[in-house]
Amino acid sequence: MSVHLRLPVAALAAAISAASCGPLANVATTTSASAASVRVVHGSPDAGSLDVRLDSVSGTALASATAYGRVGPYVSVQAGTHYVDILPAASSTASLQCTSPSLAAGRKYTVVVAGTAARGYGTTLGVQCQVFAEPSFSTPSEDYALALHHASPAAAAAGYTVLSYGTFAPGTSGYNAPAGVASFTSAFSNATATGAVATSVATGVTSAPGVGFWFAPQTATAPSTVLATIRPSQGVAGASGASGTSDTGDLLPTGALINFSVYVVDGQNGALTLAIGAFD
Repeated sequence: MSVHLRLPVAALAAAISAASCGPLANVATTTSASAASVRVVHGSPDAGSLDVRLDSVSGTALASATAYGRVGPYVSVQAGTHYVDILPAASSTASLQCTSPSLAAGRKYTVVVAGTAARGYGTTLGVQCQVFAEPSFSTPSEDYALALHHASPAAAAAGYTVLSYGTFAPGTSGYNAPAGVASFTSAFSNATATGAVATSVATGVTSAPGVGFWFAPQTATAPSTVLATIRPSQGVAGASGASGTSDTGDLLPTGALINFSVYVVDGQNGALTLAIGAFD
């Protein structure tokens, strides 16, 4: 079965200027008019369970005892620039402190804890913060949206700074032609890179065998092998509050399952990458 995307890929989450000021204080006084929303994706395969806190090791919890491959809920924070402290779970000592870009009121951001601890902390291949400004979805009810985030330093180091992505029919052989590309941002300061999100909108797939998504080194044709795949049924709950566990047919859209945010991060157990998906 061939599934064709109707709109070309667009880079939506563009440059967010990095501010040099220190962290903002008194997050408790945040109001909706002055708040940004931040969540954490744990994408470091060997860093263990992590706590992620805002502005200090005792600051607002963005994630608590989060495991590799997990996507946390959005937390309301004061707009502006913050420190992001990454700690081993239940520790009082930060392994890494990142400095966020300036967070805009009303926007949603994802901090991907990326890289591998074996390569150090705050290095180009080690544990780092990849920060993405998330798109504002307005997907027609008969369609679905894919938002792809390339957050794998290991893939970039292997020469795959640009990933192609596309669809496949679960349970069948072969992959459809690429639908677009997503790029990795390797240059960073204060252990933080500001990534860009690639998005596509496609006609809904509402019958068997459903739809899945592949990610591979940049290619102009359908790949024979890929770095990672993910299906809607493997997606976790994101901003929508719905996970894909009930979508046994891998159909999109299905109820609240309409906007699929995918994060390609470093893999484990010999795999170069892993795709983590959340429904927003």
